[in-house]
Amino acid sequence: MSKREIQYYWLTALTLCISLIFYLNSIMVWENTPEAELIWLFKLFVSISIGLAIAIFTNRYFYIYHPFNLEKKLQKLRFRPRVSPVTGQKMHLLTEDEEDVHLTLDMIEHEKINAFEYDVWIDDSSGYKLIEVYKGNLYLDICKKCNYRTAHETKEEIILDDYDLLVQKLIKHYRCYYCDHEQTKTAKLVIEG
Repeated sequence: MSKREIQYYWLTALTLCISLIFYLNSIMVWENTPEAELIWLFKLFVSISIGLAIAIFTNRYFYIYHPFNLEKKLQKLRFRPRVSPVTGQKMHLLTEDEEDVHLTLDMIEHEKINAFEYDVWIDDSSGYKLIEVYKGNLYLDICKKCNYRTAHETKEEIILDDYDLLVQKLIKHYRCYYCDHEQTKTAKLVIEG
């Protein structure tokens, strides 16, 4: 799956809509009458209106609903059982609390700020360990107002804590594509020093 899959689908749909406009315009009958120019303008208006309506619908589908379906596919792939290359048996996925023992401090910090996600798979019989890395915030977040997955990150700030100079706050600002709702998420960053 490509990071630009939605863009490719949208460009394909837009090309098909433009083709539909030309096709609808060509199948309408052309008459040689004094009102021919008015009929031609009407045909053009109807063709463009139908093409635009379909284009707007497909745009909304690909940018609002399709990422949800794509995420479900990726979740199925991500949590599908892995097979150990050592024993050939199925490995099991550790929970968030259990996997911290196998991660470095940098990896744990990456998970806290949603930069990366780490999955740790363990083969119980051989002790073989597999750590998979996933990019965090790959898709849009869920908007708290409309409950669609349409909130995108607009700004990120790092603010020093007034009382503790070794602690910083990471504030991420989000805006919803669908309802224009704005929301923020805050995480603490600890400076080692």
